[in-house]
Amino acid sequence: MKRSFFSVGIIILLLLSSFNLVLAEEKVQSLKVGISKDENGLNPYTYVTGYPGLDLVNLLYDTLFNLDENNKPEPWLVKDFKVSKDGLTYELTLHDNVKWHDGKPLTADDVKFTMEYFIKYPKSRFTNPLKTIKSIEVSGETGITLNLSQADPNFMIQPLADLPILPQHIWSEVSTPDDETNALGSGPYILEEHKSGQYYKMKSNEDYFKGAPPINELIFPIIEDTTAMYNALQAGELDVISSSISPELVEQFSSNPALKVVRGPGYSTSLFQINAEKYPMTETAFRQAIDFAIDKENLVKTVLLGYAEVGSPGFIHPSSSYFNSDLKPVFDKEKAKQILEDGLVPVK
Repeated sequence: MKRSFFSVGIIILLLLSSFNLVLAEEKVQSLKVGISKDENGLNPYTYVTGYPGLDLVNLLYDTLFNLDENNKPEPWLVKDFKVSKDGLTYELTLHDNVKWHDGKPLTADDVKFTMEYFIKYPKSRFTNPLKTIKSIEVSGETGITLNLSQADPNFMIQPLADLPILPQHIWSEVSTPDDETNALGSGPYILEEHKSGQYYKMKSNEDYFKGAPPINELIFPIIEDTTAMYNALQAGELDVISSSISPELVEQFSSNPALKVVRGPGYSTSLFQINAEKYPMTETAFRQAIDFAIDKENLVKTVLLGYAEVGSPGFIHPSSSYFNSDLKPVFDKEKAKQILEDGLVPVK
């Protein structure tokens, strides 16, 4: 069974970073987004968690490609690209109007430097996907060719749509990246202020190569207590939060006309696991009987109040493009009894 993930605002954060969100015809002056953790410095070496840390980093730094709403990589810093038939060569052409937050141009040399820097100074999330790169060639300000030692079907996603590009003129002087405090990138927002344990404040990058962001200022108050976070949202002290909420709270939030609950595919799964090394769980028939005996739909309706999806027997989430719709959940108590009667060896 797969349990849905309830999120207030995570979609907004994701859309802000890809500029598909239109809040109004005119710019919004300020948006307060509640977060639950202080993520230390916001550069690719010093952030702490995937959310909110990496999401904040992605507002400050750009990647070569960007994942769309269907998790398909689309060109971002890259304007044009070509991949060889054998999957070993990637020829990339960057946009030529990209600038770092200090006004200096972002070039192919920065991309090459970034990839080599993460190999020299490992950061596991970004370093490991780079290891299939055999050589990097730069041509002019915007051309770069990546030659791989072996084809990697995930290469467009990691590293190309995941690796934050670093400014060479800053990081070439940094030999202890885990201690670095600068957060200068090329992204849609510029870090203005970080008060430890209190908040982050970002301003829009008016010279952003994709156009100025739709919100002038982003403020991220740090509220570690979940209840306090909910209260601040309902009191209007926050504009948005990204937090999973229990099924019992959905109606409370949904009934508030000032709030909107956004429901989407989950990033966690509720599992019933079996030790298949001990009898009778070693018997395929017994495991099948358990599957037929459990009413998954009823569990979703009663335990989760209907706010979930019945998981696929093939484990892949129903929202995934790799989901096999031919695999259907089963529930048949009589079938379960019959399997037990026909398929099991009596316990000795």
